[in-house]
Amino acid sequence: MDVPFYVDVTFKSIPGRNPDLQLLNEAGDVVQLVDLTKFDRDGANTLMTELGFYKKQSSKEETPENMGPYKHHEEL
Repeated sequence: MDVPFYVDVTFKSIPGRNPDLQLLNEAGDVVQLVDLTKFDRDGANTLMTELGFYKKQSSKEETPENMGPYKHHEEL
């Protein structure tokens, strides 16, 4: 599972529901919803990178100052 390595990403399992990626604005409103059933692990990691999320290489790595928190881009 790669989720713990991403900055500003939280995983919440909801039994009986599809895995969805919810992108939130600062107010906590969903601004984009992505159905993750279409992605394998590599595809999901590529998507996260394309969306601008920073992935640490190890759990001990500190987050660089210029990486995170995620900022929603209007062009998405």
